[in-house]
Amino acid sequence: MQISLKLIELFSGGPQIQCSTNGVVIRLPMDEPFRGHIFIRGHYGDDQCHVDYRGKNETKPMIDISFDDCGMRRRRQTNPRGLSISSTLIVSFHPTFITYEDRAYQVECFYMEESRVVQSEFNVSPLQATEMILQPEMPICEYTVLSGGPEGDIIASLNLGDTIYHRWSCNYQKDGFYCTRLHTCTADDGQGNLQPIIDANGCSLDDGIFPQIQYTDDLTAGVLSKAFKFADHSNVFFQCQIALTLKEKHDNGKCPRSECSQSRRRRSLQFVEQTFDVAAAPVFVNEFVDVKYANSGDSIDDSNGSCRVIRNVLACMIAVSVASICGCLCSIVSYLFWRRSEHIHNTNFLSW
Repeated sequence: MQISLKLIELFSGGPQIQCSTNGVVIRLPMDEPFRGHIFIRGHYGDDQCHVDYRGKNETKPMIDISFDDCGMRRRRQTNPRGLSISSTLIVSFHPTFITYEDRAYQVECFYMEESRVVQSEFNVSPLQATEMILQPEMPICEYTVLSGGPEGDIIASLNLGDTIYHRWSCNYQKDGFYCTRLHTCTADDGQGNLQPIIDANGCSLDDGIFPQIQYTDDLTAGVLSKAFKFADHSNVFFQCQIALTLKEKHDNGKCPRSECSQSRRRRSLQFVEQTFDVAAAPVFVNEFVDVKYANSGDSIDDSNGSCRVIRNVLACMIAVSVASICGCLCSIVSYLFWRRSEHIHNTNFLSW
């Protein structure tokens, strides 16, 4: 078993990571004494996942996390074959609050599986010819989540319902050599709740959540969707498989695409494929959408209709209040008029 690690740095800093067979040790050398907190996102209240350094004046804080605790995310890959275990580490410098100066790191330990054949048999045979095979370099594929569209920026956080663009792309030194086929995509919350979104044929399982994939060229695909999240979990992890085939092997030299109509869902003819696992950086989805204020006549952006409903309710309340006040004034005037009439009647009666 080969042990390696992958650190995706979200902010500046330089933690030291040591992956073991049972867990991961993370050390964070500091230039000044550290008096904050180190914890795994979503597990601040768990003592096994949180180290409190308030009042310790430590310059070399560290945290030791077991793979069986803190909701560590396990993910199997087919190429390269192995097991990936990851989580998000938060380094909070303030003793009480999370501030903009804090840092977050996506830490991943990858355990590669290797197959080796060991033999002790001796066999004397005639001289064999040496076979020389040139293995071309494979394309480099990636999965990114962008804001708004194909030209948007890579995003790490957004609001529920925001428009995002999923892009899958492979780079190769020669055009027209490979075809890509995207399939078997999943979304999960990092806590074991995994939901398929694209099936093995490359078709969406729910067009309302994840529309059908559009290919822009032989090695690039993408789709627009609305940001969604899991209940009680804000982080969403996306993962897909990309299959590569030689373009010259297909009819007419065209890359085949899956047919994803409701009545007919199937993939193209079977070809020898090389499959890669690609995963996007985790996306943090904020459940609460901020109300935006504009400089135009309408001070509140009511594009979703909610603000319009609030204005209607306020208008009704004001109208009811004005009507109530007018009713009260009319009642008071009527009462005073009646009292005056009664007084005049009594005066005339005494005079008589």
